[in-house]
Amino acid sequence: MRSRYAVLLCVLSVVMAACGLLPPRQVGAMFPAQPAGRAALPVVAVDPGGLVPSIAIGSPDGGGSLEGTGGVAMVPGSTTEAVVTWLGGACEARTTITLALREPTIDVTVADEFEPSSFNCPDVGLFRQITLELSGPIGGRGFAWHRDPGR
Repeated sequence: MRSRYAVLLCVLSVVMAACGLLPPRQVGAMFPAQPAGRAALPVVAVDPGGLVPSIAIGSPDGGGSLEGTGGVAMVPGSTTEAVVTWLGGACEARTTITLALREPTIDVTVADEFEPSSFNCPDVGLFRQITLELSGPIGGRGFAWHRDPGR
């Protein structure tokens, strides 16, 4: 009898996941606090498709390269790592990176959240970079980069 319940639970879980009834997977990391009183910045990757099991912080400020306001690309020589870069600000409270599997691309949207008290924030651009560890190769898919300026 127990095995019937176990099978039923497994089938129900698969159906719920396929129908989008389970909450999206979220993984997080934290940019360390910076000089001049900048607090640590949490970064969360929201991944409904289960493509990203973990993320790692890259250069928190000033390292690496940035074209335009940001982007996403595979790490050269790797089939399971992608680097996301963006130009952030000094007063962000949290950054959310949302991945959406669309054919033929993977949409990547970076959105910032700000504290209500950040209206007196200095207008400083900070380079941000994270590495997404992918659960497997993405094949011929590319990335589509989107930026949500914040809320």
